[in-house]
Amino acid sequence: MFLYADLTECDHLNYLMYVCVLVRYFLRLAEEFEVNMQIYRQQILEMEHHLASADQSAALSPQGQCWSLSLVFRSPYCMQVLTSKLT
Repeated sequence: MFLYADLTECDHLNYLMYVCVLVRYFLRLAEEFEVNMQIYRQQILEMEHHLASADQSAALSPQGQCWSLSLVFRSPYCMQVLTSKLT
């Protein structure tokens, strides 16, 4: 059975370093997630604004379609999927 008290001083330092590395990793992961959510939120707001301002009875113009698709393809998730397909 593993007991924390049985660790030597060197083991204790290695354990603390390991925990610090994990904490930094997950903090960085959470920060990246927050940034991606802000980007997605902005893209959704832009898309909603564009669609609200467009005449809903008429079809989107080619420029409007290109603009809408460019919002989708700017997303980090889409870029990750596209680059994974190319490699």
